[in-house]
Amino acid sequence: MDGVLSMLTFTFDRLENDSHRECLLYCCLFPEDHNIHIEELVDYWVGEGLLDDPRLTGNDDIDVARSRGLAVIKKLKDACLLEKGGGEDGDMYVKMHDVIRDMALWRSAEKKRFSLVPAGRGSSPNVPSDERWSDAVRISLMDGEVRDLSKFPHCPNLVTLLVNQNTQLNCIPSNFFNSVPILRVLDLSSTSIEELPAEIGMLIKLRYLNLSRTFITRLPERLGQLIMLEQLDLGYTRELVSIPSTAITTLIGLQKLNLCNSAYSWAPGSSEDDEETRVTLKHLSLLRRLNDLRLDVECLPILDEILGTRRLSRFVRHLTLQLMEPLTHLPTGFHALSQLRELCIDGCSSLQELTFSGGELECLEVLSLLDLSKITTIGIQGSALPSLRDLHVFSCHQLRDLTPVHQLPRLQCVDLRACSGLEVLISATVDENFPIFPQLRKINLYALPNFRAIYGHPLFLPCLEYLEVYGCPMFAKLPLDSHSAKSIKQILGMQRWWDSLQWDEESTKWRFLRYFRDLWQEEEEEEDGEPQLRLPSPRSSSPSFLSHLLLLLSRNPPTSWFLRGGWDGEARRQEQQEEEALWSQGQWRRRFPQARPSEGGAAAAAARRRRHHLRRHVPGAEGGGQPALPEAGLPGGRPHLREGRQAPPPGSRRRRPSPQLPRHLLHAHGSPRPPPRPRPLQPRPRRLPQVQQGPPEAGQVLRGPPQVGFRRQGCRRRPRLRAQQRHRVGDLRQGEEGDGERRDQAV
Repeated sequence: MDGVLSMLTFTFDRLENDSHRECLLYCCLFPEDHNIHIEELVDYWVGEGLLDDPRLTGNDDIDVARSRGLAVIKKLKDACLLEKGGGEDGDMYVKMHDVIRDMALWRSAEKKRFSLVPAGRGSSPNVPSDERWSDAVRISLMDGEVRDLSKFPHCPNLVTLLVNQNTQLNCIPSNFFNSVPILRVLDLSSTSIEELPAEIGMLIKLRYLNLSRTFITRLPERLGQLIMLEQLDLGYTRELVSIPSTAITTLIGLQKLNLCNSAYSWAPGSSEDDEETRVTLKHLSLLRRLNDLRLDVECLPILDEILGTRRLSRFVRHLTLQLMEPLTHLPTGFHALSQLRELCIDGCSSLQELTFSGGELECLEVLSLLDLSKITTIGIQGSALPSLRDLHVFSCHQLRDLTPVHQLPRLQCVDLRACSGLEVLISATVDENFPIFPQLRKINLYALPNFRAIYGHPLFLPCLEYLEVYGCPMFAKLPLDSHSAKSIKQILGMQRWWDSLQWDEESTKWRFLRYFRDLWQEEEEEEDGEPQLRLPSPRSSSPSFLSHLLLLLSRNPPTSWFLRGGWDGEARRQEQQEEEALWSQGQWRRRFPQARPSEGGAAAAAARRRRHHLRRHVPGAEGGGQPALPEAGLPGGRPHLREGRQAPPPGSRRRRPSPQLPRHLLHAHGSPRPPPRPRPLQPRPRRLPQVQQGPPEAGQVLRGPPQVGFRRQGCRRRPRLRAQQRHRVGDLRQGEEGDGERRDQAV
């Protein structure tokens, strides 16, 4: 273990600069085996200032800092200090190995400037008071059971505090912010707080504030005193209805504002506050450094205002068009959203056609179409949506196909759910020279009753890894052949659906069978944690794929029942198991003492040989002389006694053979004989012929070249007269003397 730690320490010390080393130490704040979201981690780094350019006097642009953070993550991955996250969306997460985490905690303790409260479920409900926390730089109370922060110790050097995912925390005391005067990163997301104290304005060095998924109803006006605040996250605040203008307009350093899925409405007259005191889009346009705005729009005038304001349309990154009844098509000025990354259209029931022209939305990465009941076509003209990565289509019942999506060169995920009218993904024939879905990694098909096919011909799909199908009874053929989906990892679906699939070649089905998982078994494994029997891969180190297949069939209960002879075979096997259990417990000796003879000498030896033969060939019988048979009704009794038939005569050695089987397939006692075990063939080593040097001597035996053949293992070797031709040289005397001399000289 010391050698491993020394190697990891050497790798850690060889990182490019102190900023990279601090970024790695920051990952210790997360629990063990935790999937760390890359975007969230980079935002933490930006908030603490680990990615600031030392050549600049002020704060760097957030986009430049994020790109620098992604480069740091790539270098840490290349150094094997961080690894790819788990699950289907593993590219969006990173993980830290436990050994590397221990090394990082040890290096942090050496600096005497880092303290970490054990994070995770089961941690202390109250924050412990420890004098060592006075030197703490970062503290994590993430994903615990913290209820009260009133006893939080004084931490004059604390820079980062993570209190997120503590659902029992419902109040922040007013004197809490006096304990952390130079705090830069504060995460209170996924807690139950309903009010943010006005004393938060004391944190003049705060750069990152996360209040998402909380129950706050109003932002304090003193929030505007945080002149260094760069990132404010208010996403999924379902109770937030009031935001004073003084809380936002004075944030001169604000670069990111997230209000997605928030209850705050931008429409005039939607709040009890005066229009002059509540924040509006006009106030946001006055923030000079704002370049990342995420919000929802519920009325068409607000959308027109965003598209008509050059500055607003330029820094909108995430836009949700929600419940806009008059919207029948996208406005003409929609191309002005040049930096839009995510677009969600939800509940616009009047929208009938969605067309994207060439050159529009070049930065769009995620497109979600939800509950569009009248939409019939989706058009992509020219080089539109060149960066689209994810496509989600839910509850669009009038759609028949999505043929234009084959033009998207960077599409990685297609998620289709509850579209009753959807029949095929790509209906028209596409040019063979044009690659279809060259980067597609994941396909989800849920509740599509009329869906028949993805494409009419097999597709190459070089990057496909996950395919999940549920509730698609008409989907009977996958667009796969023996050359498709070389990177496939998992196919999820119902066993009934998999059995009903049609294949052009049977070999294609066997190739993808090892990647198929039943959805019900998947859920049972998640609940029980017990792995299921999977079909082995033919490329494994096993000697034969067919042998593994036979092993799988033998372990399958219905198949093994059929191979063992149906009900008769199962009953016979159960009888044998019961008799073996009685043998191991010594029950036969107590029930049938006459079965073991008491003679000594030769008679005892003969009885032992007889008992050995009976134990081997007659289950349940023991003793000398005639085999002792158990009484009728006992476990392991003979069939003729159980069924009331007459026992064989005392002098007979074997029972009458059953008429259903030929005599050579029966044991001596009438039970079916097991098939003979095949013996492996072993090649006999080749022997080089002996070369005679000079004339042969009298009486010498000459051997010809041996014949190379095979013999069964364990068989007695027989002389081969053809291979060993004997020649005698010289005259041998006849009679007894000649015979004796011949015996002495023979080899």
